[in-house]
Amino acid sequence: MGDVRQLIKPLFTVKNKRKRESKRMRNMSIRKIVLVFIDLITLCLACFASFFLSNTMAIVHLTVSDTYWSLILFTLCNSLSLTLCGTYRSIWRYAEVKNFLLVISSLFLGTSVSYLIMTLLHEMPSNIYMVLAFLLAVFAIVGMRLLYQYIYTAL
Repeated sequence: MGDVRQLIKPLFTVKNKRKRESKRMRNMSIRKIVLVFIDLITLCLACFASFFLSNTMAIVHLTVSDTYWSLILFTLCNSLSLTLCGTYRSIWRYAEVKNFLLVISSLFLGTSVSYLIMTLLHEMPSNIYMVLAFLLAVFAIVGMRLLYQYIYTAL
């Protein structure tokens, strides 16, 4: 009778281990979805802040209708470049310098692609608008990741 229990016990422990692993994977995928959503909001806010800064400093006078397409292209190109460059693969509670450089380079790539597309479509509002949007996006996204790392280590 004891031999049968020893044979059956590993079957149940493997099943429980799989349940725990699948729960972890679900939590990781939810975290990644939340991170992508936060990045999308951050990119949109960077565009709006760039719009207001460029109008407030009287560098250029942009209307809201000028910036709709640039907002959409900037957000899409940068979110695609963040995904393609693999910034969501690593765990951000152990963020390293190489992860931040990866985020900065992927944002540079996405901003460059969106700038080229807007230039080809003749929808470019101004150059300073894109530079401000890029800088604000870098500071905001890296700042959000640092904040996540700080909160995670503090708890």
